[in-house]
Amino acid sequence: MSTPDVSVIIPVYNDALYLGGALESVVNQTLKNIEVICIDDCSDDESRDILREYEKKDSRIKIICHEENQSSSQARKDGVLFSQGRYIMFLDGDDTLEPAACQKAYEAIEKAGTDMVQFGTNIINRTGMPQERIDANQKMVEPYPGKIEGNNLLEAVWGGQNRFKFQLWNKIYRGDICRKAFEQVEDGSFPKAQDLYAFFLIAYYSGSYFGIEERLYNYNFGLGVTGGNIISLEKFDILLTESRVYEALVRFSRKQEDEKELSEYTEKIKNHFFGECASRWMNNLYPQDTAEGFLHLCEAWGGRTKTLGLLAGNCWHNRAEILEKAARTDFFNRTKIKGSKDSLTIAVYYRSIVNGGAQRVCADLCNLFLQMKDEDGQPLHKVILITATGKQEDEYSLNENVIREYLPAYDEYIKERYKERIDGWNDILDKHDIDMVVSGMWVAACTPWDMLTVKSHRSHPAFVLHCHSFCGVPYRYQGNEALHMMNMYGFADGVVVLSECDKSFVGRFAQNVRCIVNPLVYLSNSPERKRERDTILWTGRISKEKQPLDLIYMMGLIVKEVPEAKLYIVGEGDEELTVQMINTAEALGLSDNVFFEGFTLNTGKYYEEASVFVCTSEYEGFSLTVGESLAHGVPVVMYDLPWLTYVKAGKGVTTVPQRRFDLLAQRVVYLLKNPETAEGEGKEGRAFMQSLMAIDIGSEWMEFFHKILEAPQNPGVRKEQSDERILFEYITRWQQKGKANQALLKEKLQKTYAEKSEINAKLQLTYREKAERGIEIKELKAELGRIKNSRTYKLARALSAPVRKIKKIAGSRGGAV
Repeated sequence: MSTPDVSVIIPVYNDALYLGGALESVVNQTLKNIEVICIDDCSDDESRDILREYEKKDSRIKIICHEENQSSSQARKDGVLFSQGRYIMFLDGDDTLEPAACQKAYEAIEKAGTDMVQFGTNIINRTGMPQERIDANQKMVEPYPGKIEGNNLLEAVWGGQNRFKFQLWNKIYRGDICRKAFEQVEDGSFPKAQDLYAFFLIAYYSGSYFGIEERLYNYNFGLGVTGGNIISLEKFDILLTESRVYEALVRFSRKQEDEKELSEYTEKIKNHFFGECASRWMNNLYPQDTAEGFLHLCEAWGGRTKTLGLLAGNCWHNRAEILEKAARTDFFNRTKIKGSKDSLTIAVYYRSIVNGGAQRVCADLCNLFLQMKDEDGQPLHKVILITATGKQEDEYSLNENVIREYLPAYDEYIKERYKERIDGWNDILDKHDIDMVVSGMWVAACTPWDMLTVKSHRSHPAFVLHCHSFCGVPYRYQGNEALHMMNMYGFADGVVVLSECDKSFVGRFAQNVRCIVNPLVYLSNSPERKRERDTILWTGRISKEKQPLDLIYMMGLIVKEVPEAKLYIVGEGDEELTVQMINTAEALGLSDNVFFEGFTLNTGKYYEEASVFVCTSEYEGFSLTVGESLAHGVPVVMYDLPWLTYVKAGKGVTTVPQRRFDLLAQRVVYLLKNPETAEGEGKEGRAFMQSLMAIDIGSEWMEFFHKILEAPQNPGVRKEQSDERILFEYITRWQQKGKANQALLKEKLQKTYAEKSEINAKLQLTYREKAERGIEIKELKAELGRIKNSRTYKLARALSAPVRKIKKIAGSRGGAV
């Protein structure tokens, strides 16, 4: 036989059920000058016998037999290097080619003169996969319809262009380039992603591409190694070998002069591989294999630290699902056991200790933990404060024995950058041998990842969530925060909340939950107020959830009854909102009644002089500012927050419905006009705060810590299935599912509107073109009329009249002039 036009390479491993169909589709190709190289990779079914039968019937079939299984990568390499064809195509043993596939592919690459040509593929659903997945794969294998040229084709596949994909089998290649590339494929077993591995090298050595839309390849989706919707741990382990391909590509890249450019592509491939592995771990493993699967994931991708970094980079928004899966594995179990009298190393984490109630609580907790002494009068516990910034001005007071550590900023080092926070956590945990981490960042997106990082550290410290606000807050956010929180409560070693209402909810998910009010040590010496008449106070961080703009509208009503009333707004925050408040005050003529004081640590003087304190928050967890007011004997008027300890006690606090600033104004006016009533309510509130301040909060925290540390963690023990838990869990899950469906509907509507807009734009263009043609026709007709009315035209018509008459006569007689 002369040099084959096309060599078809078919790797075979236990494909007996489908191999006959694949071979029939090849031997019956309309292009006859082909060779078919079949590599049996040590099949233990009837595959080799089938190959021998076809070899006897068709001399174009050549068989290579492996005596041990080496994966399709080695099989394809052996087949390619054995081939003689001008061009090379690939076929899997469970797929088929269209009858004229080789002919049409050959003609296309000959005509295009390129290094490769991609053709279309039929994705055939063989195992009842969801149609959405079939459609997604069909879209993925569509060719780029045109020509691409360059130094190599890597940019077109893995760069910013992403014009076509890396499947090996839906293309025809120049034989010399293909053989050169496969010479660089490492010998050995690459059970998964071997097609990407080979294609990366082919694309590197190729400089031109052409795509045709005709579908020449039939891909039987679902019959391969990982095609099924549910996979076993064994198949998952095969998928994990993608990491070997990434490592091989790194080794190849390091040998090339353009290594730096290639590294950008290999990093994208790594993220692609890991994302696929992580998705299969979360969504497709048998449930009983989830825990073991995570350990295998870590082993394949370089250990705990690298795996968590890759998870954060690829699955940042899937933290609820990851926590749910992680809770099933012992990998994250706390193993430390401490007695009730043992000293502890405690790390308290918050973003800063400046300007805010949660920030102050963080600093106060550190101080409280250090106040506990041993028999020699020395601090019983080692306390570390971790913040996301260096030391700042105006920090709340901190005991000099508190050790300071810092992490990369929680809101900047996210996704791919989160691995730097992992390194930061590991450094701190290695350095201090921490027993307990208390994080006040309860709703931050980084916290689930912090939990995973801390709880998987080799020292296995406990992780406690300190919830600084009402448990219902996550339900108001746009994303899946409520679902995240539900899984975080269950994954944490303990949760501290600020009200019995929160405890009732969180306790349905958390194994250990305790209601501990915030430290009130800064109120212990609060003096009686020296009221300055008609003075109203609001303190806090200026932000939307505090609803401070309502204060201005409230004052507009108050001054009608008490013209001399003064409102002091103490705090800073949202600059745009602050400007809006100032402008509104000016517009309502309140410049002499409303004063913006900015942020200060010295808030005591304002409380001492205030007649009434006002709180306009949409939600609060404990509200230190309300506590400060009551401790100073200042009566409080606020929007109703029925879960708050202060509100439930009803001592010195009056509430009105949310956003009813008119009712706020009425109650404030009443108290300003009735100072005796205000005085009585203030004293009642002060007495209540003194009862709260008598609680030994430090001891309550320590009792909670030791309860957690007295026995190893057993996260597999599910909380009892009470009616409340069932109700809360399914409300949460279905609320989040409803949000997801709403977002999907919105996306579809936006797509429909975009398509409609595009159609309207085309119609408008058509109308404009039609109108322009109409104008052109009118102008031509007008020009023709002018020509016909010109003297020159009339003279020419007169002179040519005899000739036209003769032509007419000749025409009627059938003659010619």
